[in-house]
Amino acid sequence: MPSGIYKHKKRPSFSKEWRENMGKSHIGQVPWNKGIRTGPNPEHSKRMKGIVPWNKGKKIGPHTQEWKELMSKKMMGENGPNWQGGITLLNFKVRNSFRYRQWRSDIFERDNYTCQECGKNKCWIEAHHIKMFSIIMKENNIKSFDDAITCEELWNLNNGITLCKECHRIENKKQMINNKNAIKNGVAITDIKSINSVE
Repeated sequence: MPSGIYKHKKRPSFSKEWRENMGKSHIGQVPWNKGIRTGPNPEHSKRMKGIVPWNKGKKIGPHTQEWKELMSKKMMGENGPNWQGGITLLNFKVRNSFRYRQWRSDIFERDNYTCQECGKNKCWIEAHHIKMFSIIMKENNIKSFDDAITCEELWNLNNGITLCKECHRIENKKQMINNKNAIKNGVAITDIKSINSVE
């Protein structure tokens, strides 16, 4: 909290006599709930015995599977309250597809779940594209999800490598710097692996 903006109020100082008298003022008073029974009311229990609840055996709307499926279909796509014209990025769709997850797990298995840069194997690992994902998308002129799924270069296992989180971050920085330099110098970006090896 910034200093100087809020002023703290001083606590009122009470005399020693006043504090001692406050402690004695409640002595001898009977609590308001002494002798009052709290908890289940036996009379109410007797009255309700044998009465069938109104909702016994009924399936209430929001809890049935059919109702959930119906509402899910009603709220999909253009009918959803957050629909913004179908502007979900293609990159996001591809990276969350089953094919991408399969590609990633195949690379992990091939590399024995070990970072190929530092050799760690009991850490968070990630699959790294040696040739950048975005460049493959541009070179193959991928405009739709179906184009991405059918593009063989995107799912080539030789284009992937297992890296730990730290090594992946460093490798991505190298790629970004090298790509910026290549664009400045007018070099056609075709083989990112050869550009990345030059430091």
